[in-house]
Amino acid sequence: MTARTSDSWAGAAADYTEAIRLARDTGRATELAMSLAGLSWLEARTGREQACREHAAETLALSGSREIHWAEARALFAGRSRAVLGGSGRRAVPSAATRHPARRAVPGRPRSLAAR
Repeated sequence: MTARTSDSWAGAAADYTEAIRLARDTGRATELAMSLAGLSWLEARTGREQACREHAAETLALSGSREIHWAEARALFAGRSRAVLGGSGRRAVPSAATRHPARRAVPGRPRSLAAR
């Protein structure tokens, strides 16, 4: 990771942390779940296994009862990433299909369009 990338990750972590604080202070469950999910994803990308697991677990507890499905999906992805499961300390790199959801095969869509 370059210094510039490192600074970007640190800035993103600070933004998520502030969003989490504000969501807690104002009682905004959806914003809290989404911010926690985003932070857990970021922690998975940067190899912070324990913090990722804690934030993903909190996200799942919060979002499951409120049906905040995108937060659930993001937390599950973060919790199952290579860096977290392998404990390698390396950042997890999502597949191209994960980075670009529109490129995944969609039922009823010709494969040639799904691959673009």
